[in-house]
Amino acid sequence: MKAARYHIGEKSYLSIDDIPNPVPGEAEVLIKTIYSGICGSDLTRYRNLSNPPQSMRDLLGPISKVIGHEMSGEIAGLGPNVPEKWPDGASLIGSLTLAHPQVGCGECAACQSGFWAGCTGEGGSSLIGLQLNGGMAEYVVVPFSNLVRIPTDDRTKEYTLTEPLSVSWRLVRKAQKLGMTSADSIIVIGDGAIGILTSHLLVRKGFSKVKLIGRNENKLLVASNMDVSDIIFEKDVGTSLFEKEDYVLQTGGSNAAFDLGFNLLNHGGKMLTIGYLPEEAVGIPPLVYNRMIRMEKTIQGSYTYSLAEFKQAFEMINENIVDVKPLISRSIPLSRIIEDGFSTLTGKEKLAGKVLVEF
Repeated sequence: MKAARYHIGEKSYLSIDDIPNPVPGEAEVLIKTIYSGICGSDLTRYRNLSNPPQSMRDLLGPISKVIGHEMSGEIAGLGPNVPEKWPDGASLIGSLTLAHPQVGCGECAACQSGFWAGCTGEGGSSLIGLQLNGGMAEYVVVPFSNLVRIPTDDRTKEYTLTEPLSVSWRLVRKAQKLGMTSADSIIVIGDGAIGILTSHLLVRKGFSKVKLIGRNENKLLVASNMDVSDIIFEKDVGTSLFEKEDYVLQTGGSNAAFDLGFNLLNHGGKMLTIGYLPEEAVGIPPLVYNRMIRMEKTIQGSYTYSLAEFKQAFEMINENIVDVKPLISRSIPLSRIIEDGFSTLTGKEKLAGKVLVEF
C-alpha cells in the first residue's frame, strides 16, 4: 500500500512509500482510509525537515511511522476477539468509523476513564500517526475500543474534523471548570484550525464576548465565515483600546502568543494553553513568573481529549451544533500531499483552512 513517512538523516524528507498492508492483531480492526487530515503538528515537523532538532530525530527515528492521526474510514477487517456486529446487530465490516488516535495500556486509572493520553502504564500512551502507524495510508490498524461509528451518509469529510474539534472542546470544558461563563470576556489566540474551531465553538455555545487574535488575513477570513465576528490582527493589538480579559485560550504555540495572552489577562485572569513552545524557549522567565504571583494569574495546560470528549465532538458535528464545512479548504490525493498539501500550508501564502487527503 501507499503511505506517507518521514525519512530523517543527513538529508531529511517526506515521501510516499510502498509498504505492506497492516494486519489487525488482538482486539484490533483494519480500516480502509477514506480521509486523513494534515495537522498543525505534522506541519511543524515538516518545517523542521531541513534541520531536524535532536528531539525530532529521537522521536521519529531514521524512518518514521506512517503519519496522520485525523482519520475516517471503512472497517475492512477484524482481528481476534473483535465482535462481528455492533450492539444494534449491524455488521462491523463495511461500517464507516472514526478512530480516536491515542492508545494506552488499558489498565491504569486514566485509561479506565477513557483518557488514554494520560496513561501511566509502562511506556505511557502512544499516538497513531507518531509512535504507531497512522492514517496517511490506504489502510490503518486501530484498537476496536477506539472506534466511533459514523452514519453512512455523505458527511464523512466533515466527521473527519472530529479530532481537532475534540482538542477545542476539551480546552473549552477545562476553562468552564475554572469558572468561565458566557458572560466573561474571552480572547482566543491563534488562527490555525484549533483557534478557529475554538472561537466558533464558543460562539455556537452562546458565549457573546469572544475575540480571536491572528496573523493571517486569509485564515481570519475563514473564521469570519464561521460566526466569529470580533477579529483582531495581532499587529494591531498594541494600539488597540483593549480591556483586560477574564480568560485567554492560547492555541498559537509561540513565545509571542504566550506573552500576548499572559499580558492581556485581568488581575486574577486565567489562561489555558495548548500550543507547545519551541524547544529554545526554556523555562518561565522570572518577569512572567513574578507577575503571575503578583497579579494572581492562572496558567493551565490542556492536552488532547478523552474518548467521551471525542464522542461529544462528533455529536456536535452530527447534530449541526457546530459547522466545520467552511474550515475545509481542499481534498487532495495522497500522491499530491507535498505539492498541494504541506507546501501550500507552509509556504509564503499559507493556504487557509484544513487540507484532507482523500483515498
